[in-house]
Amino acid sequence: MIDPNEFYGTPNSPSEHSKRKMWESIESGIIPPVHKRLFALERRSFLYGIAAAIILGFTSIGIYVTVKNAIDYAQPSEVRIDRAYQSAIHEFEKVSLDIHSNATPLPSDAEVRASRQDQLRELETAIAQLRTDTRPGDLSPLKRTKLRELYAMKLSLLQTMLEQGDLEL
Repeated sequence: MIDPNEFYGTPNSPSEHSKRKMWESIESGIIPPVHKRLFALERRSFLYGIAAAIILGFTSIGIYVTVKNAIDYAQPSEVRIDRAYQSAIHEFEKVSLDIHSNATPLPSDAEVRASRQDQLRELETAIAQLRTDTRPGDLSPLKRTKLRELYAMKLSLLQTMLEQGDLEL
């Protein structure tokens, strides 16, 4: 019979280095390397996510612009004209309303300037009052005409103030 103690002799048993290499080879055959595969999947999914985010961003911007343009074009021309007057006056005031200049005005210039400023404030008050009295959907011709007249008077006054030197660009 075979003695279990003599089954593997010292010349036949593998060394510690050989055992470690053998087990590493067995483990690599049984269990695939997880960290390499996960990194490849993460990189690919990351790139897909970035591409999807960019496409989603462009799509949402396109939808926003399309809806905004559809709403703007769906409004009546009177409302668009009203907005054009408002934006023109707002931009003109933003650029030119520096009423307090560094020059010392003569007394008569100060009176004229103060009078024009009072007229400007009265026009702004009248426009604001007419806008608060008018409902958002109200497009009556009388109110539209009055609002246009007030806008025209305000633009005319601002132009006069600019030409007279009351406003500086």
